[in-house]
Amino acid sequence: MSTEPVVPDRPQDPTDPAALPLFDGGQRASVVQEAEAMHRQARADERDAVLAATRDVDVAYTGMTAAAKNVDLAKAAIDQADEDYRVIRLRYEAGKSINVEVLDAIASLTRARTAYADALYQHAAARARLTRAIGER
Repeated sequence: MSTEPVVPDRPQDPTDPAALPLFDGGQRASVVQEAEAMHRQARADERDAVLAATRDVDVAYTGMTAAAKNVDLAKAAIDQADEDYRVIRLRYEAGKSINVEVLDAIASLTRARTAYADALYQHAAARARLTRAIGER
């Protein structure tokens, strides 16, 4: 049998300096360093996420701006093709043009209208990408 007195376990007061171990083999410093490293990593991850979101919004906004300009250009192309068709049709009715020129003008007008429809679609898609990039539904 042991002759040492038995001391009951009691909770240690963290504010009592005598309750802190004097030497813990560097465990406390290791835990602090690990926590600091995790904090630095979390900050880096946050910065990366912010940069990625900013880039996504910039790219989406630039795409929508370009798509809007394409819509304007396609609308102008329709106006020009419509005017060309009108002039060629008048020339044909006056006997100054042949049927092939009228058909070519109709084909050009159809291509312009198709390009306009495509430009409208691309603009709507770019607007949807921007909406998604800024976090709206």
